Amino acid sequence: VGQPEGGGAPPEAPERMMVHLPMGTLPGQILKAERHNGMPFSFTVPNGATAGDAILVSIPPVIQTVVSLVLPQGHPPGSDVAFYAPNGALLKCRVPEGAGAGAQI
Repeated sequence: VGQPEGGGAPPEAPERMMVHLPMGTLPGQILKAERHNGMPFSFTVPNGATAGDAILVSIPPVIQTVVSLVLPQGHPPGSDVAFYAPNGALLKCRVPEGAGAGAQI
């Protein structure tokens, strides 16, 4: 009783933070804010909220995905290489020491 299906741990409650609504804010508007670590997130202004209000918003979880890259020629250790992730996002990483063309990083 009280266990989620599959016997795993119950899901964690979403992290929340107070956000002050800027002038001109309207209910239903999508605004951006920053997590405590500086990473941005978006939220929808709830009905009844107005400019100047401080509201409690749920911070969506950060979904991390591991991607690998076969290093192309022309990128020595310490240089940056740009590539597209499977979702189409343009990413950049620094070539680690000892890695050369054809290495999987």
